[in-house]
Amino acid sequence: GGPSILNSTKPFFEVDVQLMAPKVSLSPSLDQIQQCINSSAKTVLSCYRSVLDWGYSDVPSNLQSKHNFFERITKDMELVRVVLLLTGCMQGVRNTVTEYLSSFSSYDWLWQSDKDAEYRQFVSTNPTLDDYEMKLRYFERIETEVERFGSVHVIGALSLNTGRLK
Repeated sequence: GGPSILNSTKPFFEVDVQLMAPKVSLSPSLDQIQQCINSSAKTVLSCYRSVLDWGYSDVPSNLQSKHNFFERITKDMELVRVVLLLTGCMQGVRNTVTEYLSSFSSYDWLWQSDKDAEYRQFVSTNPTLDDYEMKLRYFERIETEVERFGSVHVIGALSLNTGRLK
């Protein structure tokens, strides 16, 4: 067959990776995306309840409403397969997304620690100019590491945007 939305190489959903203390999360969440997909699939399919099947045009009008396209398409196994794939598509990427989000956990001290307390503790050691320079270089390395995370990371049909996180 031709191109399929399920086998597309381009991501179908753009999702923000955001800091939602105490962790890094997706906005919208995978569950919200899946609910949207499920709702859309149900809505599209239910539209066919009001479309009469032309093959029954010679049937008396009071019986025609019983013969709509919904009855026909829900018996099509290929269509049922696609709907099932769509309604479960986020489950397939859930572990990969969780693993990607956990890669940010090594930096969680940046937003979880009390910066004022950390600074007071550092100053209480009577740091030298070299100590300040070493600390600044340390934070520069951290910044470089964080910048190595791509602005966009594609997982399946998801394009994860880290622009707001960095």
